[in-house]
Amino acid sequence: MELALELLLEILLTVLQFFGEIVLQILFEAGVEFIGHALRSRVPAKPVHPALAALGCAALGALAGRISLFILPSLLLARPWMRAVNLVAAPLIAGFVMSAIGNMRQRREQERSPLDRFWYAFLFALSMALVRFFWGR
Repeated sequence: MELALELLLEILLTVLQFFGEIVLQILFEAGVEFIGHALRSRVPAKPVHPALAALGCAALGALAGRISLFILPSLLLARPWMRAVNLVAAPLIAGFVMSAIGNMRQRREQERSPLDRFWYAFLFALSMALVRFFWGR
């Protein structure tokens, strides 16, 4: 009975660590998107080439990853295999979440930012995850 309880607690802790890392990435991405929308309301946006927008999203993601390491230098994921899974899962989940937000904005006839689209959000989250993966403790 005691072994089963320990195993259950270990599984629960693993799941919470994994989702904590994903929530951290989504919060940073949503914050950048919020700032972007606030700036766009003050300064009219000019069309940007998709490759430049992708490069900007990747750079912002890397910067967010670095800032997150100042705030939370220890990775939430304790095991190396969990960090590797996070490199794939977190960008996919963040991409889907931000894309859903973009679809909601489009239904409300609001302007979509690049981070409101799946691949740009994926690049942002992947860059952030890579920085946290390589430089986190």
